[in-house]
Amino acid sequence: MTNLADVIANSTNDDAAKYDTSLREALDELSQDLSRPPPLPSGEYQATVESYEVRRVGQKLTPAVVFRLRGFFPRSHIPPEELEPCGDLAKLSMKYTLYLTDLAKWRVRTFLDHLGAPEDAHMTLGQRLKESINRQVAVTILIRYSRVR
Repeated sequence: MTNLADVIANSTNDDAAKYDTSLREALDELSQDLSRPPPLPSGEYQATVESYEVRRVGQKLTPAVVFRLRGFFPRSHIPPEELEPCGDLAKLSMKYTLYLTDLAKWRVRTFLDHLGAPEDAHMTLGQRLKESINRQVAVTILIRYSRVR
């Protein structure tokens, strides 16, 4: 049986080796030392659209746009002691998924409007999506705790 760590160690491609180093480091971590990172405290943040991907998601393979948002900077007052456990907020990234079904496409348009992506009478949704990169957006994080029954 071939060990994944052996495959990684014997890699000859330089780019793959750099990528594989992080894989090796991840696999070498003690499982008992891993824990869920703390959630961002509730509040308003400013983030930047780093990228997007149009793909099918979920069991039904529903067409969607998946935006990658990066760099969460507080816009409202959040006590520093609540932010500290979250680490470097500039490196934090999250995905935001919007569906491309007939009944939901308007949400993509509204999101692009909030980003300030240009629109004229002849632009397609795909053309506007290209304009979303590096645009800033206000993000509201709301933590809701539910009772476990």
